[in-house]
Amino acid sequence: APAGLPMISCCATAADLTAQNQPNGGFFFRTTPSDNLQGTALAFLAKNGFAPRALDPCPITAFIHRNDSYGEGFFSVFSAQYVDQTISGTTERGTLVGDVGGEPITYGTPDAEASQAELLAAADALVTAIGGDLIDDVNPDLCIVVISFDTDGGPVVARIDEGLQDMLATRPAPFALSYTFLVGDGANSSAFADTVGPG
Repeated sequence: APAGLPMISCCATAADLTAQNQPNGGFFFRTTPSDNLQGTALAFLAKNGFAPRALDPCPITAFIHRNDSYGEGFFSVFSAQYVDQTISGTTERGTLVGDVGGEPITYGTPDAEASQAELLAAADALVTAIGGDLIDDVNPDLCIVVISFDTDGGPVVARIDEGLQDMLATRPAPFALSYTFLVGDGANSSAFADTVGPG
């Protein structure tokens, strides 16, 4: 910026970069939405659903993310615009499931890639949290937000899906669970689909 050199980023989503860019005179541009915009969009989908894709509004959401500025940025925006907000078509308010106090499950440490064991342990922890929080609910609609990059997010999604299917097999009727995964731009790649697998 001091040199007046324009910079165009394909993948920098941190909201702080927008705040540091002077209005009508900044030199930073991006071609992907910021964490603020994406977190807002995910909260909107969870609250309102999306008819063309048959996504029902989710009064309950589970959140798992990378333990870094990317994951934290998404979580702070999403939770502010979802928790205790009215869910479309219901009298319910948005609720996060997870650790005590509605804190999400995270994995890895800032500036370091998570190991496969850390990814799977975090996914298992989220399944356990979901199972404990939904034990008295019948047929809840659940959104599962996974904020990851492509190669770390795939194994997490696959493990959560496997764990939820195992949990459902042990729950007596009339319990059922309809769940949908929501992801951000970091998982928008063929590598993510490849690591999730065919399930």
